[in-house]
Amino acid sequence: MYGVAQLGHFDKGTVTKGIQKLAEHGYIRVETDEADKRYRLLYTTEKAVNHRTAL
Repeated sequence: MYGVAQLGHFDKGTVTKGIQKLAEHGYIRVETDEADKRYRLLYTTEKAVNHRTAL
C-alpha cells in the first residue's frame, strides 16, 4: 500500500482505507505476497472491469 500512496502522493492511511472500501464493495481483491508477507498484491475484479468499460 505504501507504493500506491507514494505514487499518488497520498497519505498511507488514506490509501489503506480506500483500498479496504474497494475490496468490501468487490472492486479489488487483496492478497498477501507469498514471497514477502509484508507486501499486499492488488487485483481488479470483473466488477471493476465492467465499471471501467461503462465509463
